[in-house]
Amino acid sequence: MMKRILAVSILILAVASLHAQNVIDLIISEVMVDNVSSVTDDFGEHTPWIEVLNTSQGTVNIAGCFFSDDPDNLTKSQIVKGDLRTKIGPRQVALFFADGNASKGTFYLNFPLREGSTLYLVSNDGRTVIDSIDIPVGIPAGQSISKFATDN
Repeated sequence: MMKRILAVSILILAVASLHAQNVIDLIISEVMVDNVSSVTDDFGEHTPWIEVLNTSQGTVNIAGCFFSDDPDNLTKSQIVKGDLRTKIGPRQVALFFADGNASKGTFYLNFPLREGSTLYLVSNDGRTVIDSIDIPVGIPAGQSISKFATDN
């Protein structure tokens, strides 16, 4: 009986940990192209930014995933591996800055955000689009666009 309880407990923990690391639970929840006075980056600049929300009840590691604005090149900007800050807690967000200078650090993309483009968040396999958001033309300076998560 004790072995059965132990086996069931191990199975439950294994399933929970698999779900906890599922990048499919991430969404691009908000984007600001013309950041004039909102969030400042690590260098004190008002850089365009992307907010990624973990919609799950477990921690998700976004390291190795990609951002792109080109459907023909989904691996345009890879999120650095090896930085513990890429683990996004349950119902938490991570901010990424899109000024075109990825050499600034883990949370910087190598391309700038552009109005009229589509932003893709791509799995670490480089092919599976996890989420995308269309960035409309004519967004007033200082205004973001948002997407809300649905209940899982």
